[in-house]
Amino acid sequence: TVLWHDSIRYLDQEDNIRRWIGIGPGKVGRNLVGKEVGMKGAVKGGGVWGISDPREVEGIMRALDETEGKGEEE
Repeated sequence: TVLWHDSIRYLDQEDNIRRWIGIGPGKVGRNLVGKEVGMKGAVKGGGVWGISDPREVEGIMRALDETEGKGEEE
């Protein structure tokens, strides 16, 4: 049995993962994670991004750099 939902909730709540990247065609995985953790796209300190084309990698890397360290407790 795949415990996908439990895994996403654990990473969100227990490990406080704030930046998510889905790799592959379509938006289903990205949308499911975004719905589950309460965010879509880039948000303060995190976000949910999808890569379905190699040309998107550079933009994703910029977005990750922009969210690095934001929203973390100091």
